[in-house]
Amino acid sequence: MFAQRGFALNNVVIWITTFSLTADIFLLPLFFMQVQGHSPTEAGWLLLPVGLGAGLAGPIAGRGYDAFGARWITSAGVVYLAGFTATLALWTIDTSAWVIVPLLFVRGFGSAMVLIPWAAALNEVRANEMARATAILGATRNVAGSLIVAILTTFLMERGDALRENAVRGLEPGSPAFFVAARDALMFTFHEVFLIVATVVMLAIVAALMLRSGRPRIAEAERAPAAEPMLIEGAEALGD
Repeated sequence: MFAQRGFALNNVVIWITTFSLTADIFLLPLFFMQVQGHSPTEAGWLLLPVGLGAGLAGPIAGRGYDAFGARWITSAGVVYLAGFTATLALWTIDTSAWVIVPLLFVRGFGSAMVLIPWAAALNEVRANEMARATAILGATRNVAGSLIVAILTTFLMERGDALRENAVRGLEPGSPAFFVAARDALMFTFHEVFLIVATVVMLAIVAALMLRSGRPRIAEAERAPAAEPMLIEGAEALGD
């Protein structure tokens, strides 16, 4: 399957952009709760605009793919998402929800644009390979997501401990100054992670610019022979 250039390139884009999509569902709730002090419910409400933005942008991105192909839509989404992820490093303990909610809504648009490779990858395979291609996309995405969570968790713990140890050195444990220094160290750790994620996501631009441009080519001649036996078998099964 990966010997097919288009399928392989779309998978590379999916794997890399998973870094940023994982930041939505993993890093941001931790930032809201551990740095800003929100409850789990409040953190969930703050993330809701990402899904709303992606849901509204999905049909628009789909029409763009139908008209122009995956290359330019995905490339724009990669740049958009990487740049937006980098701006998360500007958020502080006092960043208001009135700032966060509109920005996360806009971020959802970029999330929809980088999901185009899912459709583009399936459009690169033959009809009899569709089932395997779908399984590969789901399996590799889940594996990549698990590895990313493990990597980010390890970095947050190791880097956070190091920054906190330096920040609270010489301060009395339990004092207000100790608490403020420890919280600031954690915030700076998240800032570093957001910048790392943005840098990694930007690497996907290389593969995205190599994707197919122009209207997607649907091999109807290849799909019809595969569909006809299925219809015949289905009719026979109903008859039995």
